[in-house]
Amino acid sequence: TPAYMICSRVEELEDAYRCYFNDKNIDGNSEIYNKFVKGDQAICQSFNTWRLKYYWRLVTGVGIDYIDLSKTDCDGNSDIPYPSDKTIQLGNRDDAARQNAIVISAEGDAAPCFFQYKGIKDFTALNTENDERIVTKLSPEGNVLNGQVTIQKGSKGVSNFGDFANGVTDKIKAMDLGVQNLLRNSGFTGDYLSEELADQIVLEETKTMYNSPLVHWESSGATGVENASYLSGHACEISAGGFISQTLQVALRAGNAYSIKFSATGGGTLVIGTLSVPFDNSFETTFTPAEDVSVLKIKTGHQKL
Repeated sequence: TPAYMICSRVEELEDAYRCYFNDKNIDGNSEIYNKFVKGDQAICQSFNTWRLKYYWRLVTGVGIDYIDLSKTDCDGNSDIPYPSDKTIQLGNRDDAARQNAIVISAEGDAAPCFFQYKGIKDFTALNTENDERIVTKLSPEGNVLNGQVTIQKGSKGVSNFGDFANGVTDKIKAMDLGVQNLLRNSGFTGDYLSEELADQIVLEETKTMYNSPLVHWESSGATGVENASYLSGHACEISAGGFISQTLQVALRAGNAYSIKFSATGGGTLVIGTLSVPFDNSFETTFTPAEDVSVLKIKTGHQKL
């Protein structure tokens, strides 16, 4: 904690015990500074074979070589301070920056253990279990980590986190992928990226200044056209025997359910992995692939689509 002292003598005041300490080290040269402040809580706790010494009192005043401990504002059953007491700061009434403590122990129920506490502002005893002031706990009995945790490169053992895998799976299942369009340029409008012009390109009135309306699609016998009947204002005409296909950026995973819907005039065949479904005009279905699929294909028969 922020402050520590060994009492050299005690002077009893009207409402406090003034505990002095030597402000010089044993060598008599280097100084010992008083790091207690008014509003701190000072605790003394020692055990031996013949007596238990304990008190936890409010610091009501400080000097260069002393602290004043309240006679009345203290934990119940607090002893009276005596010379040779070893006293540390443990908590503060108002200053959050002085309400922290680190406890390291090689004995006890949770040992060996390392605890960090935050928010010590009264005489409530520190507990190793169910204490809301614990921000870090490292113990064979269980660990607690609060705040951001950064896992460095080369770390191992994520599979040992009991509910980690199940939690990730649950999150994925809870995602409503149905509202996500996994096809790029499904409206055949292109990506609206300007074409780069070279010196030899001749600009004509009919020259399209944006990229192909079939960008992201592989095709044969297919043409992008304007068509006000569709929401995007564009469509793709596929001649007899032609096709369009797309490699998906996000593969369809085996065992997951997907939906596909499109508007069309004419018939053809939808191919998704091992699934091959004929359709006539507009089409809508829900399917579950038996294996991962990364390519979707629409092809025509003897008539254009």
